[in-house]
Amino acid sequence: MLNKKSYFILLVSLLIIGLAGCGGGGTADLDVSGVQLKSITISPANLQLAVNESQQFTATGIYEDNTTRDLTSSVEWSSSAVDVASDINEARFTGLYTSGSTKPGHVTATGTGKAKINGKWGTVTGSTEVTVVPPIPTTQTLSWDATTVDIAGNHLTIGDLKGFRVYNRTSSGSFSKGVNYYFVPAPSTTVDFSYLNLAPGSYYFVITALDLSDQESDFSNEVAANL
Repeated sequence: MLNKKSYFILLVSLLIIGLAGCGGGGTADLDVSGVQLKSITISPANLQLAVNESQQFTATGIYEDNTTRDLTSSVEWSSSAVDVASDINEARFTGLYTSGSTKPGHVTATGTGKAKINGKWGTVTGSTEVTVVPPIPTTQTLSWDATTVDIAGNHLTIGDLKGFRVYNRTSSGSFSKGVNYYFVPAPSTTVDFSYLNLAPGSYYFVITALDLSDQESDFSNEVAANL
């Protein structure tokens, strides 16, 4: 049977443990030193992300005595609309809200628009605004090796060539010389697909070489690409 003194010590010990276990979702705004949390800063501020781009946010607590503390792993992370009354799309994210996440505050943008990234500790919340734009287009190029011999087997250098014709079709098969091509001046042996002004879709390509007398070589092997 516990005496009164033991009971008092046991009760106080349990109370202290209970308070220490309060996390970001609780109501306590006190640091372990007893200093009141004044505000939370979320960094980086006013960020722009592209869809599928990731970013690590940090939460810094600022206390009444002007000391700071990293609260990135302690706050409750969330996102919200910038202005619920506006018709601006609310940006969407993954990886931000999971309790016990191995990367607290780490976000991947999945939908365009604007949103606030929030970090909450007790009754104090810090926010920053994020704009999510469409995915950054990747650059696709077509490249080839310049021919080194002519049709008669004579040695050629790049200086003997006027350039190359890049032919394209939407289906595999027979190509016709002089039809649907893009000219690439020598010595370049590459072309960015954006220069071809082709609509998105699947295409097939072959290359020919043109000498200084405008004599055209046979077609290269065919290659396919999705634009």
